[in-house]
Amino acid sequence: KILPEKMDSMAAQKKNDNIMANSAGWIGTTIHREYGVTYNNKVEVDIVSNSPMVASLNAWLNNPMFAQMGGRKAMKVDGYKGSYTFEMSESTDTAGNAIKTPRSEMQIPIFSSLITIKCENMKEDDFVKMLNTLPVSKIAEMLK
Repeated sequence: KILPEKMDSMAAQKKNDNIMANSAGWIGTTIHREYGVTYNNKVEVDIVSNSPMVASLNAWLNNPMFAQMGGRKAMKVDGYKGSYTFEMSESTDTAGNAIKTPRSEMQIPIFSSLITIKCENMKEDDFVKMLNTLPVSKIAEMLK
């Protein structure tokens, strides 16, 4: 119930939901949900508690010197600051023609947890619009 039924126009694919609890290691619970039905129109959301990435991501977000390095930029979603990356991935089809595919990723640290949203084949503006349908503040309340 922590993740929405829909993100923008894409319905949750609950049959692919995955929740893993790791009691033996240093990473806590991982929640995974996919939205959309095809590889070309799919968004993946992961929430990892006790993520080792949170400390380094917070350092990056809070240091203006690093804020624009590595093709990342800081962006807020529902009032929470995160790291946004957009790139064009190049590959070739079976005929050898070059194909450029947009890839987006947003990482939002909340307390000791990390929310990661990934998508391929979606325009940058559409990805940002879709991000704003994610109720990050409600998720943060549940992560307290």
